[in-house]
Amino acid sequence: MAMQSKKKIMIAAIAGSMAAALIIGGGSFAFLKSNSETITNNFKTNKVEVDIDETDGENKQYQYNIIPGTEESKNPVAYITTTVPAYLFVTITDETDDLVTYEVITGENGWTKLDGKDNVYYRTVEAKEGQQNFDILKNNKVSYDSSYDSGIENKDMAGKDDIKLSFDVFGIQQAGFADAAAAYAQAPVKVSNQEELDAALANAKDGDTIQLAPNETPYKLPADIPNINLFGSDPKTTFVNATALNHSTNNRSFDLDAENVTFKYDDEYYAEDNTNTKARTLAMNGSGTFKNCVFDGSTRDAIRDVRLTGDLVFEDCTINGRVYGLNVGGGATTGNVVVKNCDIYGWNSFGASGTGTVTFEGCRFHKSSSQGYLRFYQDAKVTNCTFDEEFEAVDILKDGVTIEMTGCTGLPTTKLHNTYNKNNPEVKYTAKWIINGEVFNVPEDQRTEASGS
Repeated sequence: MAMQSKKKIMIAAIAGSMAAALIIGGGSFAFLKSNSETITNNFKTNKVEVDIDETDGENKQYQYNIIPGTEESKNPVAYITTTVPAYLFVTITDETDDLVTYEVITGENGWTKLDGKDNVYYRTVEAKEGQQNFDILKNNKVSYDSSYDSGIENKDMAGKDDIKLSFDVFGIQQAGFADAAAAYAQAPVKVSNQEELDAALANAKDGDTIQLAPNETPYKLPADIPNINLFGSDPKTTFVNATALNHSTNNRSFDLDAENVTFKYDDEYYAEDNTNTKARTLAMNGSGTFKNCVFDGSTRDAIRDVRLTGDLVFEDCTINGRVYGLNVGGGATTGNVVVKNCDIYGWNSFGASGTGTVTFEGCRFHKSSSQGYLRFYQDAKVTNCTFDEEFEAVDILKDGVTIEMTGCTGLPTTKLHNTYNKNNPEVKYTAKWIINGEVFNVPEDQRTEASGS
């Protein structure tokens, strides 16, 4: 009873103090406070784009005739569109054996020779609306010497049928570089054969870009390459063999970016149905971004058992595997997989360890001659993708993952499968399926057995 009284007294005291506070405060609470205005930061994107062309309409085939004592019009023009102050470089590759005479425009409003480079010139360019253009050769001409002392004679041209004069331009922002030489260090190294590639790689450092000329025999990447960027002219004409990066024989990790190339394995593995681990276009430890590339695994595997050390991104690629199309294995480091606007053939799956989220956007899934499957061990998003009628199924092999499919066509919900363990049917794997924003409960009779990768 006493305890009850004390409680009542305490409650009454609290109520009394509250009432007093209300009376003293005039019936409302007051705090020291103030609000600021919102500051919105707007960020402008910028660009530096370059090109080169000959403006002489009479000689668009770039064919010239060396006749002593004559000259011909030649007017290569460097074009740049830049929204920030930039450096514009021109590299002149002279393979004329002193048979062709020309002069670069220098001095005020002209080009400046880059220190340490006999064939590289540059100029600074201010940001400006629209395209800017700059002539390269003085008086837009080349000439052929006929002077008595040093003029061209028959003997000078004997056996010389591959006379060339080439111009390349490179543009880059000024900000962030101490001078033009530091900026030019970012220019791609151009190679046209395996010997030149080997030399370029021997001198390359992480982050360098190597530009590959078209080739018939694939360029072979050695096992000890740095983290580089490869840039080809067209995947139909530029081929790369990355077998030496295969983690079955190479423990190193690579950050490899590539654009406009086709990855192939050794020709001998195209001759037959081959299960050799070398019959994979890409099987490295690493990460990278691949744009407009082809992975030709048409006789076996395209991308098989890549072990991530970071994110793996594919844009506008064709991933063509007879068995495995895109397969990412386990890894010690977790990375995400992002695939945009790609054509994908074969079996596609992503390891339970080492792979974070998987995202497909605008892709087209095809069944190869033997496989057409998409399997997840993790959360995934598949957006605005199409599936061939022959494509077999999408399933999961880990319980509790979320699979979101939005705006996809060609894949009926009857081809969405939860699974159970083949070796232990009591172990079941059930995903949360979200189809076009709505939760979809996969019927139990669509649960299939699953094993492997």
